[in-house]
Amino acid sequence: MKLLPLFCILLYHQVFADYRDREVVKFVANVTHTLAARRTGTFICWLLLFSIESSSEQLYGDLSKELSVGEQVTTLQADYTKNYDATYPSPNVVTIFAGALNQKLNDEHLVNWLEAIPVECFVILTFKQTSVKLVPQIAAAFAGYAVVNFIMIAVNEDVVYSFHYMPLQTYSTMGFPAPQIVLYDRLGLLQLNEISGTYFQDAYAYPLADMMARVDNKLFALFFQTLGIRFKTQPASCNASVSFSKCLDLQNNTDIFINQYFAHQFNDQLIDSIEMQRFGLFIPNGRPLSIVEIFILPFDANVWLLIGILYLVYYVVHHFAPTLFQNNIILLAVFGWEKHTLRLTERCEKLCTLAIIVLFFQLQCAYETIVISSMINRPTKPIPQTIQDVRKQNMKVLYDANMLNLKHFDMNLEGIVLNSGNHYVDQENTAFLCNLFSLELLSMDVSNIDKTDPGRPRHVILKQTLWQSVAFYYFRKKSIFAQRFARFRRLAFEAGLQQQWKHELIMYFKRKRDMLYHQTIDRDRHTLNIDNMGPIFKLFLVQWGAALFVFICELCVFWLKNHAQRLLVAWYRRQIERLNNMLWIMSH
Repeated sequence: MKLLPLFCILLYHQVFADYRDREVVKFVANVTHTLAARRTGTFICWLLLFSIESSSEQLYGDLSKELSVGEQVTTLQADYTKNYDATYPSPNVVTIFAGALNQKLNDEHLVNWLEAIPVECFVILTFKQTSVKLVPQIAAAFAGYAVVNFIMIAVNEDVVYSFHYMPLQTYSTMGFPAPQIVLYDRLGLLQLNEISGTYFQDAYAYPLADMMARVDNKLFALFFQTLGIRFKTQPASCNASVSFSKCLDLQNNTDIFINQYFAHQFNDQLIDSIEMQRFGLFIPNGRPLSIVEIFILPFDANVWLLIGILYLVYYVVHHFAPTLFQNNIILLAVFGWEKHTLRLTERCEKLCTLAIIVLFFQLQCAYETIVISSMINRPTKPIPQTIQDVRKQNMKVLYDANMLNLKHFDMNLEGIVLNSGNHYVDQENTAFLCNLFSLELLSMDVSNIDKTDPGRPRHVILKQTLWQSVAFYYFRKKSIFAQRFARFRRLAFEAGLQQQWKHELIMYFKRKRDMLYHQTIDRDRHTLNIDNMGPIFKLFLVQWGAALFVFICELCVFWLKNHAQRLLVAWYRRQIERLNNMLWIMSH
């Protein structure tokens, strides 16, 4: 009779343990199916046994049978003797069966499994509670492996633990809550005041001197604002030869790399930027033509060659057959010099002369029109349109070796030799290789204004694209923000936020350039005054003086010619009179 109370106590504990195990299996299965209902496609569940106790093995087997019913969940089972293999599918939910808690999680197999669990995966730990003080320590140890979607279920006590992070806070619940209660958003409840990000200087991430944030700065700031976290940036303190991933690992006081960069191999630390980044060349704008080049501009080499051949042919014909044409046809067509009246010449000469006159008249009209329009709006040398044009002009092409490693990318360079240069420099016959958004900002920058002609840019963007690819954002390994940012990034792109921020940034540069242009432009230079008209009057005076000089010369020549003729006639008369006198004397 004395053993009866002890037997009743043992029976009660056994009945409670069996009931508790069934309720634990039912609750874990319910949570698993709730998560599976939120997803499409294959749902992976890991069942990991890390206990040698028979009760844990029994719980492990019962849950495996419960989840095997139906085809909604695919399970992967492993015990403490099996190590993790990278070929295993990534889980959506993990259930770990443990015995009495041990503060030190130094089991090598368990560590390998924990490191393979994704951040967004939900983890359930069943254990035998021996001390409440060990619960937050175990939660902190799991958080060290970025396991934050985490609950603990005691199998020997009626309690379920859930946690908030930064700082760590433990919440206990009696009984089994509804799955929606434990499946809350852990990131949304982070009590973190500030997070830092680092950047290299580029068109997307570098903050302007007047504190106007750029596109990626705004994207990350808005993302952390939705989480109630203040975001600050700081420049990277890495050597230029260090890669982005190594640079982030070396930054102890930062969590995120703001810059977009091009990965050689894809991994789970990369979040794509969705948009394609295109690369092109920033080439010098064509310089204004000189006066000599303007006078040569109207006709190309073939037309000038044809005119030269016509001159040569008619010169040879006139020289070797002077009787064929009575007039010099070229001089007649160009200057109107007519030795003999054209209507009295032969029919062949008339036809040839009329054809040459019409041809030279059309050429002269086109020539004068182009020259006059070029004087009003001075043209420039043609700008290269393709990579071949750039190569033909033997341009020096610079690129920022800190931001772009060309060894890993197949760019369409057409044999152009690239030279490393940290920044864009304004040099003659020098181009700059960069992404098109950076080049678009450079084209709007005040440094691209031509001081000699404020209305034209110094450099323009080459129309042909050299290369394009998807860029990525880089996060630390198992970052708790990576997948959340990926979803936010897609929503921001679909809402058109980044396109709007880019447009605002371009308009900011454009307004700044226009303000400087209106401040520096010399408006008096475009006003017609006596100083502007002075050269024109001087040119007219020179022309009038030359015409007067030619007129006087013509008068002198005409007077000298007439005077010489009169002297010659008078001499002939005297000679004739003398001869007549001599003949008369001889006759008498």
